[in-house]
Amino acid sequence: MIIIPPYVTYNFRISEVLNINSFILTNSIKHDFSFLFPFFNIATLIISLGVIFFGRLFSRTFAILASINYFVSGLLQNISLSDKHGFAIALSTLFLALFVAGAWFFEISSNQNDFTKSPQSKRIVVFVPIVLLAIWHPINPSTLKPDFNPVYFLTSGSSLTFCMMTIISISVLLAYYPKINETTLIITSIVGLFVGIGNLWLEFIHMPDLFWVGILHIPLVCVSLIGISIILRKTTK
Repeated sequence: MIIIPPYVTYNFRISEVLNINSFILTNSIKHDFSFLFPFFNIATLIISLGVIFFGRLFSRTFAILASINYFVSGLLQNISLSDKHGFAIALSTLFLALFVAGAWFFEISSNQNDFTKSPQSKRIVVFVPIVLLAIWHPINPSTLKPDFNPVYFLTSGSSLTFCMMTIISISVLLAYYPKINETTLIITSIVGLFVGIGNLWLEFIHMPDLFWVGILHIPLVCVSLIGISIILRKTTK
């Protein structure tokens, strides 16, 4: 995957591309829009659980939710305004987020997901906790340490983060596999794996103080690998 250099107003050095991208992502404008967090979190919680337990009633609604969340989070997470770099855009991750948003928009128009039959109970047992954890995102926003306050179901803003939304969207598709849009699954999973590995490098190696953030990104790598593996296994049979 080619890393596109970020756009920055000033203080750009090609040798610092990775550090600049990390700076943009950790100093984005997302928290300037924290008033949106409760609305998006509640909508994501209701629609995600609704599509798992009530299937057909929420199938297209979930695709609309995913495409909107990816588009909005792509903008909010990848743009920053700071004294260090001025107006800056992490173009690589912005394009990836918009690419995944497009994949879910394709599902809205094609309507290939068949959620008429409820998932097996063992899949619900596996994927519902993963979805709930992703929405909850139990981390203190000030200290970035573990914090299991239930208020974060409303205030975490996790539904407007690419990584947590990808955990949720892939989990929903895996719960209903094989009657799903496989194109949407493979695109979301490949991008999810790429971004997930990048986050683990950032949070475990480059910025080890973000260790707990890294822990919460492990499900992203896991569900992305599962999504890729089942599609590859099917195509190689």
